[in-house]
Amino acid sequence: MRTLTCIIVVVSLFACSDKRPKENLIRYYVVGSTSRITEDTTNAKNIQADPADELIAQDFFKHNKKDHVVKVYTSDNHAPVDGGRLYYTLDSLGIIYERSTTWPGFSRLKTNNDSINDLISQAFAHILQNPKLWTYRPKLLNSIPLMIDK
Repeated sequence: MRTLTCIIVVVSLFACSDKRPKENLIRYYVVGSTSRITEDTTNAKNIQADPADELIAQDFFKHNKKDHVVKVYTSDNHAPVDGGRLYYTLDSLGIIYERSTTWPGFSRLKTNNDSINDLISQAFAHILQNPKLWTYRPKLLNSIPLMIDK
């Protein structure tokens, strides 16, 4: 009787296990300084630079033995006075960080994938360590001479 009970329990446990394949969908999130999170479950490559925007700078870095390109764009050359934006793109992901050239606040890309988040963090570290990627003067400041220019 004990043997029959053990067999029934074992068969019941195997029958109850979930046989569906695990879904490995990578989810992309846009996290902003306003504490809002926007989920974008489409592909991040849809978040690309606008062709009308001006490329300010670009630089390369290595991550996991692969070369990656970080580019900095601005829309100040065609945007309204207070509607310009500055953003950074990563070759394999699209836009990873953006902010207004006039207003406070920012938004950045995050995912539920640790490897992609590590790549984004490495890109931010490269941006912070490379001054040519963060030297930017909005249209308004270009017409005002600064003391450091002299």
